[in-house]
Amino acid sequence: MLRDLWSAYHELVYLEAAVVVYLRELYYPDGFRFPIVIIPNRIAIVEDEPAIRENYAAAFRREGYEVSGWGDRQSALESFHARLPDLVIIEGGFDDVDRFEVIRRLKQDPSTRHIPVIALTAHVMTGDKEKAVAAGCDDYDTKPIEFQRLLGKIRTLLDTTNATES
Repeated sequence: MLRDLWSAYHELVYLEAAVVVYLRELYYPDGFRFPIVIIPNRIAIVEDEPAIRENYAAAFRREGYEVSGWGDRQSALESFHARLPDLVIIEGGFDDVDRFEVIRRLKQDPSTRHIPVIALTAHVMTGDKEKAVAAGCDDYDTKPIEFQRLLGKIRTLLDTTNATES
């Protein structure tokens, strides 16, 4: 039976963006080893400034996340339906109606409403966080970001989302 499982394993198609990690080798009496496959969480970054978007993406990739980036909200929203991210980080001023509309559409659609959204802004005005939460954001942070704080928020939201999906 183990030989059949091993043969089946070799016939699997490579999963897009899957990372095969040998966390531990499981030895069986006949000496077979099986790798554990871990698929990284996908983070979508919607940021109109390419250099900032790529800096965020590189930092999250170093932490083991799969990252996709978009410079405009409409193309991001369209692509979310083709391949759902596990978390969305969206940037822009809070007077930006377009951003709030994208967040509302994400949260109203049954296929995307479970996706956590973190809003980032360089504007720190009284009521900004409340506006973001009212639009449907799960969390909020200010720019320039403190990476470890943002990473903690991401991990918390992903852990919560993964726990509710299990």
